[in-house]
Amino acid sequence: MFPLQQEEYNLVTRPKIQTTPRPISNSDFDEICESFKIYPKKNRRFLRAVVDGTTAGVAEFVTQQKLQPHRRDDRKLVAGAVLALKEVRQRLDRLGPEGKKALREFDDFLVPLVSARWLHQQFPNDSLAPKIAGLAADFEDRSLDQRKLFIWNRPSLALNAVLAELGQGLNATLSLLQRGPGTKGGRKREIARHLMILSLVRAWNSIGRKISTGPKSEFVRFVEAVLVSIGWSGRGIPDAVADAVKDWRNRAQKKVR
Repeated sequence: MFPLQQEEYNLVTRPKIQTTPRPISNSDFDEICESFKIYPKKNRRFLRAVVDGTTAGVAEFVTQQKLQPHRRDDRKLVAGAVLALKEVRQRLDRLGPEGKKALREFDDFLVPLVSARWLHQQFPNDSLAPKIAGLAADFEDRSLDQRKLFIWNRPSLALNAVLAELGQGLNATLSLLQRGPGTKGGRKREIARHLMILSLVRAWNSIGRKISTGPKSEFVRFVEAVLVSIGWSGRGIPDAVADAVKDWRNRAQKKVR
């Protein structure tokens, strides 16, 4: 049996999810074996175990993928977080003197969070910002008092600067989701189908059959017959098989090294 390892596929972008495959019927499997002259019986039993096991694994994979938020939903959530953070900064900017003093309650949180170098870079002209020129490399370990002094006296500035950094990070995240890998150029790999075909590649090779690609390939026709029998479309099979075979060969080469 060939285990399906979802962690091998980092789904930064999620292509179209396949429908959940159904178990192949006995009649369909027997017809496939006869059509492709799969003998002896031990090869049929092995192939049947692979097809059934992989179908069940892929069905679980598809179910889990359907439960995951789509990248479109992720974009909306991150965009909402960007706007919410912007609103927080605007509200904090409107605080009066007493409100800004009350932000000193962040002192215990912010002091260990930020470095002296970061405060110096954010507020280079502020007289209370830590001075780092000509200091020893371990200055950060001894800068606690300077950091505390600045944040105690400039709680609003320090907190706003931290929120601004978070905002930059969220905007970078949003940009990545908008232009993520696979969003431009080339056909997206359908992960569930790729896993299924990859398992069939290994099984076909294990029973001593030749792995080949192309529209006239016996193996391509075999894969198409199996996929159609589990309820999937036969569209684009030659390209999908070629991709899976390339993946299989690359994995084999890495194991040899």
